[in-house]
Amino acid sequence: MGTRKPFADVFKEQAVRRVLESGHSIPQIAKDLDIDAGNLRRCNRCLSQRIL
Repeated sequence: MGTRKPFADVFKEQAVRRVLESGHSIPQIAKDLDIDAGNLRRCNRCLSQRIL
């Protein structure tokens, strides 16, 4: 079993901001950041309303 990496709140906000501002897909940005796309989707759902 793999180890889970906790992500700092600042990292999550920056990743979601990148999704919202870049126009690239969540899977592409997740790949660029070396994180799971599901984690980025979850962060996006939770944080996108707060960021905008």
